[in-house]
Amino acid sequence: METTIITENNIGFYENEIPADVAENIGRKTYGGIAVHDEDYSVAAAMVWELKHGKNLKKPTISQLSWISARDHDTGKELFSHYGTMMTMEEAKKSCVELFGQDSEELTGILKEAKFSFSEKEGESIVVKLEDFSGLDIVKKTKIPSNIRPLGTLDMQTFRRGLVNCIFHTERELLEDIGTLPFEWYDTELSCYVKTDNRINGYLLVHKLSSGSLRVELLIAYGADARVDLLYMVRYAILKALSLYPKETKVILVRRDESVRKLTGYFFPRVAGESCLYGERDEL
Repeated sequence: METTIITENNIGFYENEIPADVAENIGRKTYGGIAVHDEDYSVAAAMVWELKHGKNLKKPTISQLSWISARDHDTGKELFSHYGTMMTMEEAKKSCVELFGQDSEELTGILKEAKFSFSEKEGESIVVKLEDFSGLDIVKKTKIPSNIRPLGTLDMQTFRRGLVNCIFHTERELLEDIGTLPFEWYDTELSCYVKTDNRINGYLLVHKLSSGSLRVELLIAYGADARVDLLYMVRYAILKALSLYPKETKVILVRRDESVRKLTGYFFPRVAGESCLYGERDEL
């Protein structure tokens, strides 16, 4: 068997193996992937992961498996042998994974052999339909202040400068590569920013996945009116989305920290994350 590192240059070869919403991340600084091939170069096993810093801002310490597939235990063993070597090079201390539905049945045994331990848990994200937003009190009023503007009105340099400024003013857990993602990563009609006293002091950034689902990548604001600014940006994005996308469109809300968890709980108190098997293992 032969092992290949998955890159931007060869990701097309795996389009029938790796889900499009996962594959689109290959090329981002924090993502990696490997595949194990048979002698005829068919794919026997593959995986994609995301490196996260956790509380260590200098080196990534956690590897979160985004997707994994293995034909059997032997190919899974080969896959994790190479993966372990790469995690040593990255100095990652822990790997973790969330398995849902059918995936959990097929992969738990392979992961346990790779020394993952499991427990039941609620998934990090909640998924709602766009139409679920239409009944929220926040959208019943349509007034949007003039300082809430669509992301598409910014040039790249101004966007970057504003983003750095917002990140500097927060201690919240953010996407590891939020500062380096290209402008084109975001839906520039749904995404918006708030500008106060000629300075950008808040963003709501939305990414449209390859599947057509929408995922909130960043919701941040600072200053005396930060709470109000956040709500206005949310209202803007919801109203714009309702005017542009089908009501069945899925919206993914990733609860990266307690602030986002409280906000999603406020809007959708009866919606929980999908039950999953959470696995983790030590790397060092």
